[in-house]
Amino acid sequence: MAARVSQAAPPAKGERGHVVSVSAGKRVTIKEIAAVSGTSIGTVDRALSDRPGINAETKARVLEVARHLGYRPNQAASALSRRRPLKITVIYNTSQGTFFEELDRGILQAARELGDFGVEVERLQSDRIDVGWQIQQLQNPRLRDSDAVLLNAAGQELEAAVNELSDQGVTVVTFNSDLPGSRRLFFVGNDARQSGALAAELLAKLLDGQGRVMVLGNDLDNPASLARFRGFAETCAAEYPELRQVSCRSCGGDPKLAEEILAEQVRQQAVSGVFASSFSATLGCCRYLHKLRARQLQPESEALPRLKIVGYDLSPDIQAALQQDLCQAVLYQDPFNQSYQALRRLAAWLIEKQLPDPDSILIETRILLRHNAARYLPGTETRAHWAQPDTNPGQTSQTD
Repeated sequence: MAARVSQAAPPAKGERGHVVSVSAGKRVTIKEIAAVSGTSIGTVDRALSDRPGINAETKARVLEVARHLGYRPNQAASALSRRRPLKITVIYNTSQGTFFEELDRGILQAARELGDFGVEVERLQSDRIDVGWQIQQLQNPRLRDSDAVLLNAAGQELEAAVNELSDQGVTVVTFNSDLPGSRRLFFVGNDARQSGALAAELLAKLLDGQGRVMVLGNDLDNPASLARFRGFAETCAAEYPELRQVSCRSCGGDPKLAEEILAEQVRQQAVSGVFASSFSATLGCCRYLHKLRARQLQPESEALPRLKIVGYDLSPDIQAALQQDLCQAVLYQDPFNQSYQALRRLAAWLIEKQLPDPDSILIETRILLRHNAARYLPGTETRAHWAQPDTNPGQTSQTD
């Protein structure tokens, strides 16, 4: 489905500005950038305007020189020079749940604000993870009418389509889930590998540095999911050798399947810790422990497994699980800020040719515990619904 958010300013004529002030009394021109980078003025203009006709290596060198010199184009002149609104197409999946509601809310908020700068935002959404659908969107000829594409990448298979689109002069930026091997301009989101390392450290502290642990997540072909797993495994091997990883399983975004996988793992062999590396996996693990705790109230019930769980993302149910000590910690990736910052920074590039600092595009992963989780949860409803079946299992999460 597609939805359009547009508050485009009326097109107006004006003078295109390539000269800005970087400090009192000093201005940087494209002529100076050309001299320092050893290229022509036309080449600099193509690099700054993100137009075709320049190879990737030269473009990167020109942009680095411009950033080093402190170049920033005149935003007002750039806006006046445009004969039409800038158009950004956002491609991502949506589903029920707090994570995707926040992702969508960030896009809508940024789109409203960018309307004042003549930026039109079109949203193309799929209700489930679908690499094939994203490839179709990227290869659709009508996408060439967009100035830029903001992509929540569903898998590495998208690289060729992203590269082709970039070669045709359409800027591509990724958010939440990256394609580092592609020709996307930059990425806004968490350091997924660092998140996996944080999970290993938390479980090591909870288990006194030893025990049998498993990773349970979504599709491991997803770039973000794979990076979390690698960060977890590498940290366990390097720093916590007595933390033995016995299993790595995928629930495909289905909390019910995650619940069944954990139950099977507990039956087969003792597991003392779980890194639930997605929202769906976390929800399924907490539901499993909640049901076991309820059975303990019955006579002759089995002892509750002494499991420690480090989960991912936040919802009313997961906050309730933290309060009930079913889950001991959650890694929060701030979905609103990811999508909001990604769209704002992409627009800044289109309007001002301003590349973000490499460090500033990473959204910090936060560790949430029982006493601080509530402040990160939108709304006030925190009642848990453990026993309710999923209305659409398997479509709960993509890159969460």
